[in-house]
Amino acid sequence: MDIFLNKTFYGSTIGQWALTFSLILISVLVGRIFYWISNKIFKKLAEKTDTMLDDILIDMIEEPAVIIGVLFCIRYSLSILTIEPDTFLYIKKSFYFLIIMSVTWLITRTTDALVEHYLVPLVNKSKSGFR
Repeated sequence: MDIFLNKTFYGSTIGQWALTFSLILISVLVGRIFYWISNKIFKKLAEKTDTMLDDILIDMIEEPAVIIGVLFCIRYSLSILTIEPDTFLYIKKSFYFLIIMSVTWLITRTTDALVEHYLVPLVNKSKSGFR
């Protein structure tokens, strides 16, 4: 078995590839579990409160937060592989880009939901010309 796991493909052993893919699979499964917990537990707790703010925040944050967490885990998983420094730098920058896009998505979703739920009703009630 050691002979098989120590064979090298694209600079990394089969054992490194297997560990990397296992960690990626585990990170995706943990992300799905967190998403399920968010839907089943956190949302139910938020529904019991009087305000809508926590409901909105949980609903808007859950998907981007799961994606950001999975991206960080995948990035760590890829660091196990033996990758050339130039290629690894490209991968690292790609993950930074994806994380920045996910954070931007999180901020945009949250801001849009808060504006829609709190500011739009205020503007509709006002008698000014903002309509």
